[in-house]
Amino acid sequence: MKDNNILPQHLQYRKDAENLRIEAERLLQRESEDLRQAVAAIEPIAQEFASSFPSLDSTIEFLSWRGWPFRHASGDRSSNPQTAVAVSIRFKEMVDRYNRKLNYLIDNYTNLLERANEAESNYRNQVAITGRLFNDPGSVKNRDHKSLIAAVQSEFPQYPAPPSDMENRIGRLHRPRFAIWCRWFLNRR
Repeated sequence: MKDNNILPQHLQYRKDAENLRIEAERLLQRESEDLRQAVAAIEPIAQEFASSFPSLDSTIEFLSWRGWPFRHASGDRSSNPQTAVAVSIRFKEMVDRYNRKLNYLIDNYTNLLERANEAESNYRNQVAITGRLFNDPGSVKNRDHKSLIAAVQSEFPQYPAPPSDMENRIGRLHRPRFAIWCRWFLNRR
């Protein structure tokens, strides 16, 4: 078997499991850095978005979120509705992009870890079947992939999706209050 570079089946399972674990860790490192950069990019936009509301509570209520996951810098309410709408569109796009990246990481990381666990299980079954026929000094430890995924999710929480009609709602929020009264008064004549 050595001449043809062929490994016994149980060793091939072990090698596959180790390679899948390495691939999962590389994916986690690469995507974690991208997610950290995405959070750093969202932060100033989130502050700018929140500053177009009178308070943090009104921002949370507007979005129908349970809390505000970003740092809040209170500021003056933007008087320009077009600016507020543009910021809201950018904020929504960035949150959606972050959530897509996070879902990609979790899905692929989970898939790689499950495949590694399956290869480890096959390895142990093959060793159990063959008994001591093969001299295998190494052993593969089955790791709990759910705790690894939970660690990723705690480091990178999924943000709630902003409302789909956010631009219209921002426009209504920034609509001048006197316009309704003026229309009523002008129509009365």
